[in-house]
Amino acid sequence: MLNRMRKDAVDCPVKGKTIAFIECFLCENFIRRARGIIECRGNPLS
Repeated sequence: MLNRMRKDAVDCPVKGKTIAFIECFLCENFIRRARGIIECRGNPLS
């Protein structure tokens, strides 16, 4: 499952670019991912 998450890419609303899902998952703004839609707090990264 982790191997599949590493290969997946998502559009990051905070950074404004495409990143690996594992990077998004470890972000402090990440809330959840449901059916391919990322829910993010959208706060600036420190």
